[in-house]
Amino acid sequence: MVHGSIKWNISDERGLHIIHRSLIQILRERPKKFLPLKDLVFLLNRRTRYHKIHNNKKHNSLTNYIKIKYGGIIKFIDDYSLYGLRIKGNHDYVYLMDQNNETLTDQELIDCYTKRITQDTEWVFIS
Repeated sequence: MVHGSIKWNISDERGLHIIHRSLIQILRERPKKFLPLKDLVFLLNRRTRYHKIHNNKKHNSLTNYIKIKYGGIIKFIDDYSLYGLRIKGNHDYVYLMDQNNETLTDQELIDCYTKRITQDTEWVFIS
């Protein structure tokens, strides 16, 4: 559930930039650029704990911000074509989809991949 009425001490653009930059850095450090979702969440919380994200003067982690603002980490990852989500066995894996863009900086990579066009989970046929 997305809560739009909660007031945060950071802007939407700043929050989105922190999320993307952190995810890209974590996934680029891996040799095959993928990581189990639970490890990604752990590393994301650990690396971004110095960011002071507050709502109602209460400190929150970045994953809590993602859950409240975007509906959860899986929904956030699924909304952007920069990341891929694969379920293998009982584990969810998150992939960074920048194999052809090794030399791009984090900001150029974020600008290159935009939010998905549709929010549909089913196939969309265009004629």
